[in-house]
Amino acid sequence: MKIEDIRRIESALNVKLPSDFVEFMISERNYDAIDEVSVFDDANTIIEATIAYRQGKCSQQWPMQLVYIGDESDACPYALDCISAELKRLDHGSIEIKPLETFSSFQEFLTNRYNDYKKYLESENAPPLTGFAKLRSDLVFNLRFYGPVMVALLIFFVVLPTIAYSIRELYRWITG
Repeated sequence: MKIEDIRRIESALNVKLPSDFVEFMISERNYDAIDEVSVFDDANTIIEATIAYRQGKCSQQWPMQLVYIGDESDACPYALDCISAELKRLDHGSIEIKPLETFSSFQEFLTNRYNDYKKYLESENAPPLTGFAKLRSDLVFNLRFYGPVMVALLIFFVVLPTIAYSIRELYRWITG
């Protein structure tokens, strides 16, 4: 998302979005812990969904400071409070029912999701790595495992022959 999209959201919804949310939205999403459904990456979707909730079309009418930023494909939206900077996962969009989750900031939400995702990847239920993640994992493993072997081979086949050749040439020069 571009900064122009952020300004358009703020203008259309008459809010000032918290800085940690803005920073995330304009940055590259390079990890799988937060996808484009958990946090929408389209300004129009954010604007339209927020307006629908503010007008009470989906559940109770939301106050003006709440912005719908995404969900977990379960009709329980993440509502970002632009005054307190809190992020709440509302039970089917209801502001009267206790939120399913509450985060003091968007950054706390990101940290929580990243830690959950990391635990999932380390669990037995995690899918096997594929693509670049597998390549990176294999490279790190191979460097750790084969690193000492490569150093030994380098010493044996490059360093020792170079020293032996140098000694031989030095001996020829002295006796020559």
